[in-house]
Formats: sequence, structure tokens, C-alpha cells
Amino acid sequence: MSNYPLLPLPPPDFRPRDKVKGGFTPPPHCPSRQRQSQRIGPIFDRLKNLPNGDGLELVDDPAALAPERVIVFEVAKSIGDFAAACKKVAGLEFLAEQDFEIAPDQDFWDIDSNKKRRDDKLVMGRVYAAMPDVRALSDLVSLWRRFLDGVQPNHGFKPWFDLFKFLYGLRPWGPEDRISEGTLEDFRQELQNDPDGPITAEIELWHQDRPGQLEKMRLELERVVGQARGSVIHQSSIPEIAYEAALVKLPREAIVQLLNRDRVHVAVCDGIMFVRPQCSPHSHLVGERMMAGAAPTRTVPNRDLPPIAALLDGVPVQKHRLLDGRIDIDDPDELSEHSIVAKRAHGTAMASLILHGDLRQAKESLSRILHIHPVMFAPEGSRNEEFQPDRLLVDTIYQAILRMKKGTGDSDPTAPDVFLVNLSLGDLGRPYAGWISPWARLLDFLSYKYGILFIVSAGNIGDPLPVPQFHTLTEFEDADDSIKENAVIIGLGRQRSNRTLLSPSEAMNVVTVGAAHEDAAECKTGPYLRGALLDPYSYESLPNISSAMGLGHRKTIKPDILMPGGRELVRPTIGANECLVRSVPPGQSFGVRVAAPDAQGRLDQERNQSGTSIAAALATRAAHRLFDVMMDLESGAVLADADSSHYAVVIRALLVHGASWSEPTASKLEKLYGPHGQGKNVARLDNVARMIGFGVPKIANVVTCTPERATLVGFGEIENDQMAVCRLPLPESLSRFPVPRSITITLAWFSPVNARSRAYRMVRLEVSGDFEAGFGASRSNNQPSHYSIRRGTLFHQRYNGNKAVQSNDNEDFAFNITCKAAAGAIDEPVRYGLVVTIEAEEGIAVYQEISTRLRVRQRT
Repeated sequence: MSNYPLLPLPPPDFRPRDKVKGGFTPPPHCPSRQRQSQRIGPIFDRLKNLPNGDGLELVDDPAALAPERVIVFEVAKSIGDFAAACKKVAGLEFLAEQDFEIAPDQDFWDIDSNKKRRDDKLVMGRVYAAMPDVRALSDLVSLWRRFLDGVQPNHGFKPWFDLFKFLYGLRPWGPEDRISEGTLEDFRQELQNDPDGPITAEIELWHQDRPGQLEKMRLELERVVGQARGSVIHQSSIPEIAYEAALVKLPREAIVQLLNRDRVHVAVCDGIMFVRPQCSPHSHLVGERMMAGAAPTRTVPNRDLPPIAALLDGVPVQKHRLLDGRIDIDDPDELSEHSIVAKRAHGTAMASLILHGDLRQAKESLSRILHIHPVMFAPEGSRNEEFQPDRLLVDTIYQAILRMKKGTGDSDPTAPDVFLVNLSLGDLGRPYAGWISPWARLLDFLSYKYGILFIVSAGNIGDPLPVPQFHTLTEFEDADDSIKENAVIIGLGRQRSNRTLLSPSEAMNVVTVGAAHEDAAECKTGPYLRGALLDPYSYESLPNISSAMGLGHRKTIKPDILMPGGRELVRPTIGANECLVRSVPPGQSFGVRVAAPDAQGRLDQERNQSGTSIAAALATRAAHRLFDVMMDLESGAVLADADSSHYAVVIRALLVHGASWSEPTASKLEKLYGPHGQGKNVARLDNVARMIGFGVPKIANVVTCTPERATLVGFGEIENDQMAVCRLPLPESLSRFPVPRSITITLAWFSPVNARSRAYRMVRLEVSGDFEAGFGASRSNNQPSHYSIRRGTLFHQRYNGNKAVQSNDNEDFAFNITCKAAAGAIDEPVRYGLVVTIEAEEGIAVYQEISTRLRVRQRT
């Protein structure tokens, strides 16, 4: 039995939250009414005769505003609740809003607190999309005229006058919006690979609330696809995330027309939001030599215990010596029958890692079986594993979770106890670029709906990394190791906009995992290795160069954590007047060892691998083991009496709780990335967080207390506009004496989401308190900024100091958790998990003093 098990947090007291008004931010400078009339007036002038039937003429003009055409308001500031403002105009349906940035010009610029113009700062704007009918367009013209005439708005219409005042642009949603340059480049590449065959594309429609409008748009989509001599092969509708989509096949001629930006029906169909390539997996694993593994001596799972973890991935080698008897496969699409055994690399590797960890290390296997629902397979004739070619992947994932948690038709749920789901998958064709993807929206919705912790890989970027500091290989090879390391890190920073997260890892409610440059291999020889390969880093807490970078949606901290992804070596080459470094597959001496398929049918083969898929699977294993500790009587059994709906948020908090920035790594990144100077601290720390998130967690420290360190775990529910007052027993040794101490607080929750709102996250929880006066500590500098931490659904912050504190009531330290609606009304409580660690220098009996006071409190 552990002498220092985890401790339960005392239940909080609840009261209405203190409503404090936020600080005033001056709006940007905007044009006069006269100038707005010159800029925007001609657009509205064309709409004046709409009631007389001129709408048909406008519809024939793709650049005009017209009935049933999505119009875009580009506004230089936020306009309160725009959805409510739309309801004031009959026949105008709000569709979506999104952030965008405006370069300062003669009409719009940002203003500082001294009311001075700032040309060094972009103006943060909002894009609002809505679909009007004829009457709505006519009413908008009337409102515009009243604004220009200086008439006071009627009750409820003031947001419209604010919009007109700050209106930067007004236009229809057009072909350039629907089909991005990145999409065209993907289509161009597909034509090169297969010049004669059709191309499969995903088409997303605008989600509609008006009766009959959505069905009208679906029929219109079928019509325009038919006109292009294509076909609709699958459709999906998930209203909870505003997802309406179709998978279509388009002939080569239609794709060539799109590449030429011709006015083809698919490009100008008003109901289409986006046209994108079909989801393509980034999951391909590459390793060099395979080897026979030692005979397993690992523990056998207890089949009386239901699985709590699931793997959505490729079909595994079910009879592999390391998987046989340890997995439960539900394969309703019969992908196993169409999957070549010798190519089942990814699912086999991920299952091996979750069950056993890195096979180089002699670690205990999981106590339960692993539930697997294949969503990817290895067909005959394909080089890599693939998603189903005739299904929308978002719908496949959705149906898989429903099948696990609810069952389908008359069938019972296949794995109702699962609350950990590993997704070491992503979409190569959908790097995060501001619009949160449907796949990410789905995971956020399912997390909240079913209490599931999705653990998602950040994605791997295989493109070579430019290192512009060097122009020749000779320069690179002659430089000191530290200079080369700095050059690689600087190169990553300069390429951050091209190496962004792959969908769905930008999701808010998930734990996104990047790949740390770390493994258990014993080979540690110098920077240069065989074949002129280079080990680019001396720090294990840095990510591999292929690990995709954050930040996430609305600058949330992503990746959340780094986990060992196998040391990734690079090979320097020469590009266009600059050096490039490219990651190479792990060989015999580097990487994380996993189970592997074999062309000869051997069932004991292993291989070294690297990447974010590896890291996410190890994180899932860590989460499973954390749950085992939470249920273990010898470790405190903190979750033994908890409702299962709280499991996921508690494990999410625990998984991140042990993460921190190592001082050498953070200092190096801050120095190399900047920006430096007064007022640049938040931006500088954000650049560090893009690389390492909250850091590499020390899982062992989370589950093991010491005499000087006590970790307390709690959970609960909190309602909107409510405050939870959490009280911790403050050790007498810390309250009365000026000794070094620290406190780390991690709060996790799943927020419902509003897919149409740019705020997206509907619930914001915050931690506040006077840590200086109550605990004798202040916020540590070596971590993400306080502003960054507040953006997501995970609060993780450290405070340290060495001050004695004034005696207080019951010698408790109190801090608050507040709940506030952020993107629409919420009508049910939000579940949260809370983990707190108090630590002091050696010799201070923190654990004993806290546990003693907790026992006294329980008796009274």
C-alpha cells in the first residue's frame, strides 16, 4: 500500500458569481457616414428596386447580392449578438461568424489607450454570413438609408447601425470562398497522379434552420453535380454541429474547369459553403528494419472488466503475439475482410502502444482489453492504409461513437463504458487555418454529450524544413552544434503558418498531443550519425520537426502536451539558395518500438516508429493507467464513488497536470522566437506554446505523492453564473514560515459548442484567488500567459513563492471557480475535474499536515 495516496478535495461551497465588468477596449477608427456612403452605398443602390422584380438580373451576376445568396458582412469590430440582430429582419437567416484581420488603411485603423493611431497592429474584424430573401434585402436597404440619414434606430436595431458604421466590406459568398487555393493545388496534384480518373470531393452546405430551405439546397446540389456529369455517393447531416455534407465524384473536365476558375455550377451554387478534397489520412508509418520481439511475459487482461478505452484506427493484426487476447474488435463495415494483413501497420502499432507502451521498456500491460472500431483499412493494390472511399469520414466517426455509446437500431451499445478514445489520425488536406473543421466540431460535441476524452495526434508535417541561416551544406556542416540547433528552431518558427495542426486536432475539448524528441533507445552518440544524419536537438522536451504546431482555434493552447514520439533524425540537403532538413524514418537504434505486421505472416515482428500518432497512443495509455490509480484502493480510490460521467474530465485534468515548461527549453524558445520589448510578453509566450503546449507531463509525479508533495483530486458540476469556492487545508509549516512553496491547479471541463459563433466555446470556467495573500505565492513566469490559458477548456497554472501568510479562518486557502456563458445560453450544469498539488522544499511535512486536517474535517 502506498504511504502517500492521492487525496480527495473537499467539496466546494456554491454561490452566485461576482459579476465584474471587463475593461474598456477602444473601438478602431472608422469612416464617416459620408465616406461609408461612398464606399458601400453603390452596393445597396443596386438593391433598391428588388421588390419590382429585378432580383433575377442580380442572380445572373455572381458578384451581386441577391435573394437566397449567402452574403458576407466584413466588419471591423464585434457586433454583440449578431444572430439576435438577424432575427429582427424577417427573412434573414444567420449562418456563421468568424474572425479575420484587417490591415490598417485610410479608413480603418486601431487606436491605443491614448487614442493614438497604431499602424503596427492589425484591426481584428468579424465576418458575418447570412442568407436573405427578397423582403430581407429590401429591409436592409431601408435600414442602411436610415443610418445614412442619421435617424435613431428603433428598439433592437442598434446592432445594425453599429455594423454599418464599421462595415469594411459587403459581398456575396463566392467561388474563392468555396474553393481555396490549397484545395485547387490538391486537385491539381490528384490530376497529375491520375489524369483520366474522376476525383472524389467533399462538399459542405450551409446549415439552414428555415423549413424546406435545407432540402431545397440538397436538391440543388444534386442538380449541379449532375450538370457537371458527376454523382453524389454519400450524404450526412449532423445538425448539432451545423454539418451538412455530401461526398461527390466529379469528372476530370469539371476539375479542370475549377482549376481555371471557370464559372462552373459547383463553384457558384449558392448553397455550397466549401468544396474540399476527400479526407486523406496522415497516418502512414514508415520504419526500416523489422525484428522479432521477445516472447511476451506481460500480464493477462481481466476480461471481467469492461473496456474503458477505444481505438478508432486501422484494422490491426488481430493474432499478433502482443495483441491476441487483448483486443475486442467491432467491425460493422467489414473492413477486416478487405484489408491486407501485411499492410495493417497503423492500427497494429497504436494498439500495441496503448496496451504495452514502448516495447523497449519492460512495463506492465493494461489490465483491461482494448476496444477497436476500424475506420481505416489496407486494400489490395494500395501503398498506404486508407479511409473508406465511399463514406464521409465525419459521419463514419459519428456512427462509430453512437454504436459504442448508444447502440444502433435494435442493437445494444458495443462498448458503453468507454470514455477514452484514441484518434491517432488526421486529415492531410485540412490543416487548421482559422475555420474549425467539422471533424473537430464533432469531437467537441461528442465529448460534451457522452463524457468522452478524445486523445488526438497533432499531425505530422513531412515537408522539408528550410533553414535559411545557411546557404550551403558546407556552411551547415562547419557550424557548431548549438548554432545548427538554433537554426533549426528558428526555421520552425518562421514556418509556423505552413506547419499547422491537422484536423481534428484543433478541437477544444480534446487533448491534442505533439511528439517530443524522446525515446528509450540507448544510442546517444553525438549529433552526427550514420549516413550524415543529424540529431537536431540536445533537449528532449522539444518537439520533432515534423510535429504539427499550434495554436488552436481562437489561439487556444495547442498541442496541449508533448509525449515521447521517438527521436527523429534529419538529413540536411540543399534547396534554392538555402539548406533544408528533412526527417527520416527511425532505424534500428532510434524511435519507439511497436508491434508490426509482416509480409511472411510472422506474428512476433516489431519495428521502431516515430511521430505524433505514437505520442497520442502513449498518452492514451497514460490516461488509462491514471484511471486505474484513481480506482485503486491503495492509491486513494478518489474516483471509486464518482459517477462515470465525471471520469473523462478528471482524467483530462490529471493527464495535463504534470506538464510544465523546462527552464532551458522555454528560455531558448523565448530568446529565439520573440517578439521582444514592452507589451510583447503574451505574443512571445504564445510562440513558445505553439511548439510545446503545456510541456511534457511527468505522469509518475501525478500519481505519487511524497512527504513534501500532496496532490488532491476533485470533481463536480457548476451552473451558469455560479461560483464554486474551493477551500484547501493550508499546512501550518507553510502558513507560519517563509519557506519555498508552490501550488499547481489544473481545471478541465467539456464545453458545449455553438458551431455558428466565432466564440464557439459556450462555457468559460475560470480560476481566481489571492494567491499572494492566501498562499504566499505568485504566478510563475515559466508557463503560457494567463490570457492564453483562459481561451480554451483547460486551465493549468502554477504559482510559487516563499512568503508566510497571515493567519486566516480555519487556516484554509480559498480560490474560486466561476462559470459564465460565452456563446449562447446554457441551461444545464457543466461537469469539471480539478487537480491541485501543493509542494514545498525537503523536510516540510506537507502531505501529513494536509491529510491530517482532511481527516479531522471529515469527522466533524
